[in-house]
Amino acid sequence: MLCEECPVSFLYISNVQRIHTKIANTRKDFLHKKFTTIANENQVVILEDLKVSNMSKSAKGTLEKPGKNVNAKAGLNKAILDQGWFEFKRQIEYKLNWMGGEMVFINPINFKTNF
Repeated sequence: MLCEECPVSFLYISNVQRIHTKIANTRKDFLHKKFTTIANENQVVILEDLKVSNMSKSAKGTLEKPGKNVNAKAGLNKAILDQGWFEFKRQIEYKLNWMGGEMVFINPINFKTNF
């Protein structure tokens, strides 16, 4: 629906918002379905205890010591937050508690893979 009084930028922003909302809802729906399956099939789930907020801190630095590769770090931060790791951890913990399962967190520093 076009609005005669609305500026073109408003219509563009509303379309972009609609697309981002659809992507977010699709991600949430996928996570809910996947976590329900995981919680039904497993009694214990083990995850690394990653600190997403620490991983996505800014690299700007200060005036005396400016940060290095700030644009690259900003892109990495966006990618980390866009993956929804915190939401992954929160939802699977909720689903496991709801279905009587157990969540175990391990320290990523002490974690070694045997691949």
